[in-house]
Amino acid sequence: MNQTVIKQHYIPKSYLKNFGFLVNARKKSWSVYAIESGGEIERRATTSICTVDYLYDLPYVENNQKQFIEHAYDKEVDQHFPSITKFCENELNKTLPTEMREKILKSCLSLYYRTPKFVELDNKAIEEINKLPKNKQEDAWKWEKTRLLQEHLKKFEALYLNKKRCGISINKVVGKYELISGDNPVVIRNMKQERVDELNDNNIIHIPLTPKIALSIMPTKERYLYDTFQKYFWDEDNVMILNTDIEQLHQKYLLGTENALQTYLDESPEYKKPVDDNHPKIIKQKEMIDAMSRLQFIFESNGNVIDKNFISEFYNIWNSNDTFRHDPNAINYNKMLIDLINK
Repeated sequence: MNQTVIKQHYIPKSYLKNFGFLVNARKKSWSVYAIESGGEIERRATTSICTVDYLYDLPYVENNQKQFIEHAYDKEVDQHFPSITKFCENELNKTLPTEMREKILKSCLSLYYRTPKFVELDNKAIEEINKLPKNKQEDAWKWEKTRLLQEHLKKFEALYLNKKRCGISINKVVGKYELISGDNPVVIRNMKQERVDELNDNNIIHIPLTPKIALSIMPTKERYLYDTFQKYFWDEDNVMILNTDIEQLHQKYLLGTENALQTYLDESPEYKKPVDDNHPKIIKQKEMIDAMSRLQFIFESNGNVIDKNFISEFYNIWNSNDTFRHDPNAINYNKMLIDLINK
């Protein structure tokens, strides 16, 4: 029989630990640095943040099955974050087994729909219920809560199936900045850094996994990486862009190492300043997007194979574009192409 869980985590402790530290090994006590609702950086126990009492309890179900969703998340999703993290940190891994792909997708995508904004009644719904006669309000609340719980599971399944065969990128942070996370850590945008719908076929879904690693689930149409994955390097700009998105999307908590949070507080005002199209940062982003789009078009046009046309275009860009030539990913591709040519 499963133990009754009162404080139910909508961001699991197994994920929070990736941004925290072990306080007491004997008691297995973990803490993380957090900023709560615009306050100061403080240390918080992972057991005390990102929880709502009885969040996933099914109102019309009795006894042990009442917490079916909570225990299902614990068994089928939350317990996989340690193995996912270990896999992504191991640079020797070159292929993506089906079982690990499913763990990554289910665990990371679950962080989007399981949050309170999808499973708790909002103010509008509560106001409507309060307009009803007193003897009908409790039942109306139970029906609406049940509907939300059912709906969030349906949406989660739809998102998982939509991304089931997509490419997955493991992005390693290079440079002095670190990734932060939050209580709403799934960022969904397109190649132009624009926010888009979660089921948009052109979206890229980003999830910070550790202070040094972020996962990106690629557009639905890009399925040639099913049994492998991409590896990218993220510089300070990439890190700060995602961190800014995390701040904009968070509900109550920003999470991370003390250094990551303090660096973000110190550096983010400069990144948030409005810039025009002639700003060096914008020009750099456009140059990289254009270069990668051209290479991707050639790659896909040739059946997802690196051929002479791809290599020729790569070095045309390499020799004419300083931004591209100094990008850590382009440098890595250059090494890969040299090895390929010399075979």
